[in-house]
Amino acid sequence: MVWQDMMFACNMYPANQQFLETVKVEIKQQIRRLQHHPSIILWAGNNENEAALRGNWYGTRNNYSMFASDYVKLYVNTIKKTVMEEDKTRNFVVSSPTNGLKSEEENYIAENPYSALYGDVHYYNYEVNSWSSIFFPWTRF
Repeated sequence: MVWQDMMFACNMYPANQQFLETVKVEIKQQIRRLQHHPSIILWAGNNENEAALRGNWYGTRNNYSMFASDYVKLYVNTIKKTVMEEDKTRNFVVSSPTNGLKSEEENYIAENPYSALYGDVHYYNYEVNSWSSIFFPWTRF
């Protein structure tokens, strides 16, 4: 099974009209190319950008309202809309990780995108034995 992230990761992206138009074309091309693979179970709009925005990874707190508005324009109004038009057979989450419906309730940017109570969680710990599950957080997935 494949959880397919779109080509946006660990960064803030612009949301001007010219950029959004190129994104729409790229998303259509990728969905049409990949949607016939039965192993794809879910589309995700980005990898870790909800967490990056909320977590101030790139100084987003200094102009949070602009970054949040751009985030929704890109991932919800453009990518989600385009994916759902192209492939009605699979679910779509705006980000990975995400709190899913809980994130949607918070205008697609959860207070804590890494919450173990909702959605999926990304876990990084390079200082412990990764083969031992005792170090993994208890999450839903």
